[in-house]
Amino acid sequence: MTNNHSRSISDAYRKLDLTAKIILGVAGLSVTVMLGIWQWRLGQVQQELTRQQVVLQTLTMVKGYLEVVDQEGPQGERARALITIAATELSNEYQSPILAKMASSLLENFDSRGGREVLQINEATEAPIHEAQWFTVVASFSVKHLENARASLKEISALQNEFPVEIYKTRISNHFAVTIGGARSKADARILAYLARDRGWSEEAYPQIDRGWEKIE
Repeated sequence: MTNNHSRSISDAYRKLDLTAKIILGVAGLSVTVMLGIWQWRLGQVQQELTRQQVVLQTLTMVKGYLEVVDQEGPQGERARALITIAATELSNEYQSPILAKMASSLLENFDSRGGREVLQINEATEAPIHEAQWFTVVASFSVKHLENARASLKEISALQNEFPVEIYKTRISNHFAVTIGGARSKADARILAYLARDRGWSEEAYPQIDRGWEKIE
């Protein structure tokens, strides 16, 4: 009787000890998970603060250039070049089209011959879809000048046969973009833009992210 009673007590303690370990283990796991969630949220907040700081600092730095972005002459050209770089960087890398929208509004009635910088600024007025493809643009034309875009396609195709040349209609800026090499990564689009300029296929080749472009031919 005594032995049976002792075994029952011993079994009860073992079960209690096992239950306690399970509870402690679950509690420890919960704490770990909660810490992980907290650290992730903290990281998100820090990233957002960094993003906002970059946007605000950029807007502060380009304020003077915005005041002359719609002017003719060297001063206006420098302003548009700088604003184009800053606006596309904020839109593409920081998902903030605010500068592009400001510049686009100021350039609404600006008659730029060629239109590359205005096209890039207008495209940047909408943040791109995550993981979107990039294009290497070698020429751009108003939607009124499809024949000019086709002539450019034939000219660049005659200069090289390594990469396909295509025409896309942009959704936001409403232009025809003549591209080379098809859709690719950002890094590859940059390399191809450099190659196109270096080999004389296009003096104005530049990489541009896809914002819902429609292939024309």
